Amino acid sequence: MADREWILLNPGPANTTPTVRAALVMPDLCHREPEYFDMMRRCRAEVTRLAGCGTDWTTVLFTGSGTAAVEATICSAVPADRALLVVDNGVYGDRMARIARAHGIAAHTVKSDIFTPVDPAAVERALREQPDVSHVAVVHHETTGGKGCDSLSARTRLVANDKSRARPGAASANASCLVVRRP
Repeated sequence: MADREWILLNPGPANTTPTVRAALVMPDLCHREPEYFDMMRRCRAEVTRLAGCGTDWTTVLFTGSGTAAVEATICSAVPADRALLVVDNGVYGDRMARIARAHGIAAHTVKSDIFTPVDPAAVERALREQPDVSHVAVVHHETTGGKGCDSLSARTRLVANDKSRARPGAASANASCLVVRRP
């Protein structure tokens, strides 16, 4: 391929720097060889370390789209007897609610159109009114409307104004989704 720099306009981020692309150039590696297992162990250990987890935790790597990562996060984070609160500010928020329901997970939504910022007070109200909610799912950057959501910086406000209860539950490999657990 030529040195042409493409501008990718699909949901992402998808563009990579020349140094990242150069680092990806390596000989083929068979997934059944010891070298592959060693590389995967190192990657898992590094992701676990970067997430700030101790030795009691591990990382599971799998391939898939951002939607696959969001689905895995929702299905593994929300207990069977609890519910998910989805902050729906576009097609990805809607998709998270549909994923939860498809897996039999109760899901409540706080809806906002793609042009209107999410109202943290509406999220707080929903949390007060829905005591079965154990996790809040937020799309930080709704790419279909090209707008960001200030929900990451307002994370402590999203969990019923109680900073001690705002703990990351699980975050997908797709950095667009944040799932926050509350006890």
